[in-house]
Amino acid sequence: MIRSAVLMVVLLSARCSSPGASDLVERIAEGRERYDAALDSHEAARVELESATIGRMARERLSELLQALRSSDPALQDAAAFALGFSRQRAAIDPLAAATASPRPALRAFAIVALGMLGFRDAPMDPFRTLLGDEDAQVRLSALFGLRHLAGPGCPTPVLQAIHARLSDSVMGVRNEAVLVLGKIGGAAVIEMLLERPVRDPEALVRQNAARALGAVRGPAERIVPALKELMKDEDPGVARAAQTSLRWIEGAHVDTPPADR
Repeated sequence: MIRSAVLMVVLLSARCSSPGASDLVERIAEGRERYDAALDSHEAARVELESATIGRMARERLSELLQALRSSDPALQDAAAFALGFSRQRAAIDPLAAATASPRPALRAFAIVALGMLGFRDAPMDPFRTLLGDEDAQVRLSALFGLRHLAGPGCPTPVLQAIHARLSDSVMGVRNEAVLVLGKIGGAAVIEMLLERPVRDPEALVRQNAARALGAVRGPAERIVPALKELMKDEDPGVARAAQTSLRWIEGAHVDTPPADR
């Protein structure tokens, strides 16, 4: 289970304007804490349980959350955006898309991840394209985390180009996440993007996930195999192992590609 970018932004602890709002923030904060712990445990069943618990609360209090997202209280806005991502409710699409234009980076980050977590393939993609170029690195990373829930074949060209641009981001985590998203999209254009920069990235984690992605996207062996063979010579053992596993997969050994490192 992917750690969502919303979990990387601390919910503000300021008191809200009413007891009901304060109760809502506290409930969400408690749920987030349990969800964080479940993610850290790497126990899939536990993560699913905590996700379902937050999702149930979000659906039961959907109208409150939508109203909270429109409030002027930063703590309430952030908490609402976080919880709405678990709701899987179409009614949250437009409010979250609107919140991605907030002047506050924290709310932009919460909202763009939540928009992706809703899981609707017909969700507006322009907010993702826009925030991939945000001046705040956490927001750029959040846009990529959100896209992980929606990425797949047929990704709109403007969004794909925006992801491509993040392969040269100054922040390693953003570059790494861009590689992971590209691996889910696949296609000939993605292969060329992965061969352009990520296989030579100065950070081993990025090269490692580029090797995994090349094994997952499927494409012309004459383009992928030479790159993987070169990566097998990498000075980092993790990169070399990932390249070898991907190469064996491509050559028909039916070895499962290991999950990408976070």
